[in-house]
Amino acid sequence: MQEIDTYFDSINGIIEQYLKSDAKSLKRLAIETVNNVSQTNHAIKVLKRYNNLIPLVLGALSLDDEDMIFKIFETLTDLLESKKAMQLHLEICVKAAINVSKMTDMSYNVREATIYFLERCGFEYGSFMAKKHMT
Repeated sequence: MQEIDTYFDSINGIIEQYLKSDAKSLKRLAIETVNNVSQTNHAIKVLKRYNNLIPLVLGALSLDDEDMIFKIFETLTDLLESKKAMQLHLEICVKAAINVSKMTDMSYNVREATIYFLERCGFEYGSFMAKKHMT
C-alpha cells in the first residue's frame, strides 16, 4: 500500500483522465490498471479514497468492445467487497449488467461475466437490493 499511498494523487488523476478519454487505448489501459488494483488486498483502501472510480469504470463501457466489457465486469465483481463504495453505485452497475446479459449477440464469456456479477450482487447485497427495490 505504501507505493499506492506515495503515488496515489498522480495515479488517480491519470486514471480519471484516461477513463474519460475518447481513445479506446487509454480507456483500456485505465481499466487494466484498475483491474490490477482490484485484485490486490488494497482495493478497498483505494475505493475509499477514490469514490468516483466505479462510475468512471462503468462509464468506459463500450458495447462494441467485448474484451473491455468483460474486463469491466470482472473488475466490478472484484470491487463488490467494498460495500460502502459499491452501494452508492450498485443500481447503475446492476442495470448495466442486466442490459449486457440480455444482449444475445454478445459472446457467451461476456454475458457470463455480467451474470456472475449479478449473482455476486445478489449474494453480497441481496437485502440491500430488496430494500431499495432494485430490478
